Amino acid sequence: MRQKRNKANRKVMALYASSFGFREPYQVLVDSDFCIALAAQKDDAVARFEAVVQGNVKPMMTQCCIQHLYDLGPKDQPAVELARTFERRKCNHWEKKAKSTECISGIVGDDNRYRYIVATNSAKLRAKMRLVPGTPLIFMNRSVMVLESPSDQTMRARAAREQEKLYAPLAELHSNAHEEEAKEVGEKESGTNVDGQVKATRSTAAIGRNTVEQKMEKRKKKGPKGPNPLSVKKKKPAAAAAAQKARSSSQKRATPAVRQAPA
Repeated sequence: MRQKRNKANRKVMALYASSFGFREPYQVLVDSDFCIALAAQKDDAVARFEAVVQGNVKPMMTQCCIQHLYDLGPKDQPAVELARTFERRKCNHWEKKAKSTECISGIVGDDNRYRYIVATNSAKLRAKMRLVPGTPLIFMNRSVMVLESPSDQTMRARAAREQEKLYAPLAELHSNAHEEEAKEVGEKESGTNVDGQVKATRSTAAIGRNTVEQKMEKRKKKGPKGPNPLSVKKKKPAAAAAAQKARSSSQKRATPAVRQAPA
């Protein structure tokens, strides 16, 4: 069951990476209620997030969410200690003490341009984040951390982006057509210089072609090589060979034959 869930999570994060540009380390925006639930389980929060998204993560909390944890008093001190280990995300409205849902909604915005993964147990916030394309959601089901499937808004935005990659926009096609027309008009107006430019281009091309051919001739493979000259015995001159032969024959004649004594 766990392997099947991990495979599904990898597939979901691959969709966000290919269509919306998500990259590791993933920025996980945690609200105060989710932080309390994590602190109650007394587990390694970073390891659990990484097991869900199948990659490196960077947990973050806003100033409003941290302030809410402080306001709860000493009973939720473990959640405060856990929140201190997360990176603090400036929201610039902590003095107003906005609700966690309002704070995170304001940071994510309408397009989630900073590519946050929102970790929350609030059904209201999750319903609101589903309307923002390209926003992964993590929630706690009892003691199991779950990565939610992409919403309908996310799938529609993904299909639209894939369609844009296949077909060029109509405005771009019109601009290309106008550029081609302007280019043709310019060539007709400067017709007197066109012939000279063509001749110069042809001569330059011929010079370049000759240079390339010369380089190709130099790079031609050589034929089979001869034997290593260091391993071949040197040939002796004919006169020296004849003199050595005569010398050896004279030495043989000068040496008397050794006769064996009769038994």
